[in-house]
Order: sequence, then C-alpha cells, then structure tokens
Amino acid sequence: FFIDDVVAGYALVETARVNGHNIEWYGPIPSGPSYLKSFRSRLSVLKTIWSHSRYLKKLRRNTPVPVQELRACDILILDWAMPSSFVKDAHTNRVGKLNRIPQILRDAGFRIGFIANPISWVSTHKEITDRALSAKDPVVMLNDLRSVRSAIEAAWNTWRMIKNLSRRFVFKETNLSPLFELECNRDLASTRSIDAYTFSKIAMNLAKWKVCPKVIVFPFENQGWERALIHGFHQYQPKTKIIAYQHSPFSRRHLSFFCSRENIKKNRIPDQLMLTGDHFKSLYIKKGYPEDKLLVVGGLNFEMLLDAAPKKYIENKKFKNILCTTSIELRDSLDLIIKAIFALENMENSHLIVNFHPVLNDTIREEIVRITHPLALEKCIDIKFSKASSNVLVQQADLVLY
Repeated sequence: FFIDDVVAGYALVETARVNGHNIEWYGPIPSGPSYLKSFRSRLSVLKTIWSHSRYLKKLRRNTPVPVQELRACDILILDWAMPSSFVKDAHTNRVGKLNRIPQILRDAGFRIGFIANPISWVSTHKEITDRALSAKDPVVMLNDLRSVRSAIEAAWNTWRMIKNLSRRFVFKETNLSPLFELECNRDLASTRSIDAYTFSKIAMNLAKWKVCPKVIVFPFENQGWERALIHGFHQYQPKTKIIAYQHSPFSRRHLSFFCSRENIKKNRIPDQLMLTGDHFKSLYIKKGYPEDKLLVVGGLNFEMLLDAAPKKYIENKKFKNILCTTSIELRDSLDLIIKAIFALENMENSHLIVNFHPVLNDTIREEIVRITHPLALEKCIDIKFSKASSNVLVQQADLVLY
C-alpha cells in the first residue's frame, strides 16, 4: 500500500498489528501528538472570534440588533452568508445553501429574519458583516449570538471531553484503537469542535432578547454545529420547530450525513428534515430515521442549472463540451478531474471545462491547475479552467460531471 499521509499510514499499520497481522512499515516513525499545536490552534479560533466580535460591536453602536423586527418574525433562517447574500433596498429572496426558500416562505405569508453565518474563508468577515448590517430584512450575525466567553468555555470543555475519552475502541471484534486515538489527537488540534459548541448558545441568547421564533430553518449536513444548535433549542426554546433542508446530494457511503441511532433515539434530530428526492428518503428510512419526520421537497439548487441548460440535445455536434464542476475539497476535485481526463483520452473532438466551486480559495485552485494541466496535455486533452458561473457554462455543456 502507498500512503500519502505518514501519520494515518502508521496508525493503519498499528491497527493491523494489534489485530494479529504482520505488517511492515517502510517510512519514518511519526512523533506523538503535539499538545503545543493543539493549544495554538485553539488559541487561534479564540483570537478570530474576539477580532470578529470586536468589529461587530463597533458597528452595533450605530446599527443595533433589530430586536423588535426579529421578535415579529415567524421564521428565522440560519445559513452561510457571503457579501452578495443581502441587499440594502430589497428583500433577500435567495441565500447560500437554502437557495430560494426565503422567497417561498415570504410568498406563503410568513415573516422571516436571518441569522448570518459568514463564510469568512472566502470573503472577508468585514465585507460580509458590512453588507448584512445594511440589509432591508432583519439580520442578526452569528457573533451577536455568541461571545468570546462562550468560545473559551467551548475550548476548555471540548479539550476536556476529548482528553477524557477512553482510547480503546473495538468494533465487532476488530480493535480500532490506534485509528481512534489518531482521530482524537486530530480533534484536539482542530478548531471545528470549538466553533460547533458555540452554536448551542444561539437559542439562549435569542431568548434573552425575547426573540422566540415559531420555526428555525437551516441547511442540513449533519455537522457538529447543527447538533449543537438543536440541543440549544431543545434546552432554551423547546416550542420552536426545527426544520432542516438537505441541500446537496451525497453517496450512501458518506456516513457522516446520517444521524446516529443514539441521536435518533434521544431525538437529537430536526423535527422535520426536507429532502431533495425519494432516493434519499429511502436511505434515511433504512438508517432508522422516523419516516413521519421526512419530507421530499426537491432540489432547489439545481433549478437554475436546469433553466440554463440547452432545451434540445444536438446529436451530431462536431465538438462535445464536458463540464466538470469541482467540490469544495482538493482531493475530491482532483479525483473527479483526473478520472475525467482518463475517460476522455480516447474520445476525439471533446473539450473539458473545469469549473471551480465558488468557495475554493486561490491556493487550492492553483494546486488543481498545477497537478491536472500537465496530465491533460500529456493525454492530449483540450482542457480549460473557468471561473465563470456554472449557470453560464452549463448552456455550452453536452455533459456535466458532478
């Protein structure tokens, strides 16, 4: 086996050995966990939240939280926010992952407000915050609903929880302890658990303002912050109905998208999970999700693509345009593009158009080009890397790889 991650590779070897397999390791022995690295990463997220909260507090002197408007809202929508998410002179009808759900709810007569969770690794926190605070709709920022103190509490509690976990982990007579220890050590150095923990304070802080929405809606990926959000609402605002929308398709082997049996048993799940199709409903039912909490509503994220797609396929076109749309991860993107290059190797008169996901930063984009462009040239594939909107590119496409 060839491994590109030394630490993970050695953990796999150790796992094989504790289960009685004689495995040789040809590589350096990785050092143990770095608690200094863990401390620095946790300190960095505290510094970021402090910096963002400080800037927001400064703006709030002139633009206070629209508490009265938020109290009047029937539904609060929590979604990722970009500078383009909110406008000053018009209602927000379309947001990040939930797409046109705001428009659908408003057309149905509901009063809606927003909790903006900035995508600050794509655009600057300042740009997103400035635009959100000038919005016509009532918008509250994530950092209005959490504090540096809650982040410090999160850093300590998540550290203590991970440190106190037993490192022995046996599944169906297979000892996976070395792999489990690796993941525990990686969690110690990760900032995600701290960020997720702070979402449990959202419902509490809304209650302090006497903002008690009938419904809260958020995009569903079964991430840690979603479970923390649900826990907070169950604790502080139990009358609020929690609705989540599965905005993106996923593989049945993408296990993290499925709620655990324990969370289902203890009702740590949305009151209603809206799904994009019957296929996903059947997958969730097989995993034990209550059928009465599942509702198929369709895939809103694909409406614009379908509207933009050619209405008639031209059978005898001289050239075929293959549109390859990347994911938000480097490895997944490389995997798709490289497979596309090899698939097109023996197909004449084909153009491969690689469309970057809008949240990919320049460093990852440059790395994708650096790795795949020489391979495409070697295989004589006509390849183009485009920053244009997929809604525009799909009009030229004969096939979309996603």
